[in-house]
Amino acid sequence: MEWELARTGGVAYWRMAAWESLGGVRARFFTRLGGSSRPPYDSLNFGFGSGDAIETVQDNRRRAAASFGRSLESWTFCHQVHGNRILSVSAADAGRGALGPHDILGEADGMVTREPGVVLAVLAADCVPVLLYAPDIGAVAAVHAGWRGTAVRVVEAAIGALVDWGAAADRMYGAIGPSIGPCCYEVDDRVRLAFDDHWTAVPEGVFVPNRPGHYTLDLWGANREILRQNGVPGERVAVLGVCTSCRPDVCYSHRRDRGVTGRMAAAVALVHGGPTSGTEG
Repeated sequence: MEWELARTGGVAYWRMAAWESLGGVRARFFTRLGGSSRPPYDSLNFGFGSGDAIETVQDNRRRAAASFGRSLESWTFCHQVHGNRILSVSAADAGRGALGPHDILGEADGMVTREPGVVLAVLAADCVPVLLYAPDIGAVAAVHAGWRGTAVRVVEAAIGALVDWGAAADRMYGAIGPSIGPCCYEVDDRVRLAFDDHWTAVPEGVFVPNRPGHYTLDLWGANREILRQNGVPGERVAVLGVCTSCRPDVCYSHRRDRGVTGRMAAAVALVHGGPTSGTEG
């Protein structure tokens, strides 16, 4: 599946035409471009906790919501904690956390919904945003997977939540958005051991020895493998392959910018109720 870097009203985002040709879903991985934040948060910063002015973040979110075609009052955010809890989002939850952290949905790193028009959004600035679409039941998921979330297999928990609703994993679609890539992500033995606690076997290539006690970590490959192990066909998984650390022109990066940076958003919503055919590969 091919990715497209598009702009609406100045807001830049990656989209997949193949997903949207199915007719039931809208998905976006937003860049840092098209907002009103000043350096070092320039310009489309979604993060209230980043140090940016709350009014500016609200303005950025409204701009992105307009480009998405759904009002900000329909966007829903959870309090991300680097775990594997998944929350089910109802129509009554729409707008939670959209205008500030005071009414954010509970602690979790993923959300699922079957409610048309409710936008699920996760934030990242090196961690992996993953979006899922189950066309057979008309459901979507948004997941935040840093190294801790990937170690505890948060994407697997999201797939499980959709399966519990009756979705077939082999009919799901998965999209892995921009994050720090294996080109730039060095970790130590502590991270390697955390994976050993939750993975029966970590696939070759996820950790590549770099120097004594240190490895490069491929979060894209690890999450792609979680999708495969849980029955999502490889041809239905799209990996953007953009490294946030390598691309300061379009991406925030917590590691590159030493923590003084903004947050990007990944968002997904059903555009109508009920299942769709989902015949595209």
